[in-house]
Amino acid sequence: GVSEGQASAEFFGARVAHPKVREAYSNWQASEQRLGGDMRSGFVFGGVTFRELRGIIGGRKLIDDGEAHAYPIGTNSTFATFAAPADFNEAVGKPGQIFYAKVIPARFDRGYEIHTQANPLPLTLRPGVLVTLQAE
Repeated sequence: GVSEGQASAEFFGARVAHPKVREAYSNWQASEQRLGGDMRSGFVFGGVTFRELRGIIGGRKLIDDGEAHAYPIGTNSTFATFAAPADFNEAVGKPGQIFYAKVIPARFDRGYEIHTQANPLPLTLRPGVLVTLQAE
């Protein structure tokens, strides 16, 4: 199967500096530069696409230093996104919709006020396939 991994800068650096990977990574970098590709699109090695992820949310790194998170892609049974109901009276007790929009006239009939919302709930249906990798 095909897998994908989100890697910390330290993990990604250690991965591409490994003797078994170094030459393949150098060739990939050169071809991406020649073709005008996006270096952030991910480096594929051994059937796994690794992408470096440096994000921070609420003061916490998305991926700890020296780690990567890997998971299979292209399956219908690993991930799913469900839609939760809106916080409108008429949505209580009903299945959620992907998108909600309401329009009301503005004061003095001078346009409209528009309220939109979406309440997606992404879930991992098979959490056992999510793995954490450590840099060597």
